[in-house]
Amino acid sequence: MPNVFLCAVDQTNTDGYFRIYILYKKMMKTILRVAFAVVLLVSCKHDRKKDTISEYIRYIRRLPAGTYPELVTLQEVRVIKGIDSLQWLVADYSKELKFILPVDTVRSNIAKDILYNTQLLNKTNQRLDSLAMLKDKFKDDSFFESYSKSFVELKNFTEQQLLELKYLQYQLNKYHKDEDEILSRQIDCEYRLNKTASDSTKRTKKQTFFLSSDYKRVQLVR
Repeated sequence: MPNVFLCAVDQTNTDGYFRIYILYKKMMKTILRVAFAVVLLVSCKHDRKKDTISEYIRYIRRLPAGTYPELVTLQEVRVIKGIDSLQWLVADYSKELKFILPVDTVRSNIAKDILYNTQLLNKTNQRLDSLAMLKDKFKDDSFFESYSKSFVELKNFTEQQLLELKYLQYQLNKYHKDEDEILSRQIDCEYRLNKTASDSTKRTKKQTFFLSSDYKRVQLVR
């Protein structure tokens, strides 16, 4: 079979063949760069888990700079998703009952609680404003002071309730919307480290690490 490029020289459309050849070379370079990036990403993902845990142990154990623990085993045993957190929140909300409430019921109840506490807070603030106008008139009245204090305490309690309810509502809405979002990765780790700088005796410890979805942050250790 004749060489394609030698034949192309004898044709009037030589420039067209060479342009195709140049485009082909550029395309192959792009494919190689993408393949290399994918391989690099996978390797970095693996190393990132190891590096994050090693650096955390070094910092917590106050190891000298450049000294890291010996990681014996490092195994990802569980991925915690939005649906897992959603189910836990619903179960915790329903713990006083004999059954687990549906998610939509819990969200509806919380919305009602937020509305009730918001209205209560508004009424409490109005009452406090009215009492403030009477403060000088009942300056030395212990009953008035105690009465006013009860509304201040009610205001503080209601504000705290609203903060907790709104945060719970935010969590439920977020996890309900993104049930497949990876929130955390459970990593079981066994590692060894020297007891002290002067003692070469090594201790083996086992701990469970919960890392962020990108393996960059330690969220919890137990």
